[in-house]
Amino acid sequence: MKKRILIVIFFVFNSSYVFSQREEVLEGDFKSLKGISAYNLLFDYSNIQVPHYASEKVFLETKLTEDERETWFSDREIQYEPMFIERFNKQFKKGENKVGKYLENAKYIMKIHTTYIYSGYGLPVFRSNSKITAIISIYNVNDPINLLLKVKYFEIDGEAPKSSQYDSGYRISKAYGKLGKLLANNIKKYAK
Repeated sequence: MKKRILIVIFFVFNSSYVFSQREEVLEGDFKSLKGISAYNLLFDYSNIQVPHYASEKVFLETKLTEDERETWFSDREIQYEPMFIERFNKQFKKGENKVGKYLENAKYIMKIHTTYIYSGYGLPVFRSNSKITAIISIYNVNDPINLLLKVKYFEIDGEAPKSSQYDSGYRISKAYGKLGKLLANNIKKYAK
């Protein structure tokens, strides 16, 4: 009986550990980023999955009006990317690491490939946070084939205040901000 209880406890703790992980290193290592202080960002939104739809195209055609479709795309540059940049850079108070879209002296690329977006919703009574999944690849500008790091972040949620309950772009931008913060903290912790 005791053996069965121990086995059950083992599986419960291991299952919760697996499901609580937010990232998985697919290639390389955070340690290979040691000494790098600047990254030019490249955002990739190709082949995004949207829950409950066969593709992003189907989602856009069946769920959004023409104006909402324009906002769906413009929010990327106006809201998502600046929030990622702001939250990443904020973690390095002395500027020892920096990301941006057009940094002149950066010799490394940080590619953020968003593979999944859930916009969430904000109703007066019910709310659901946005979520994104992204694969981040880091490489030298002159050697894009040899990745220093490739890491996948799973369903990072973006909790937004009630005041923005109808603004899906703002809710999604909060997820990008959280992604930037998580990545920066992992670099601080592991790239020593």
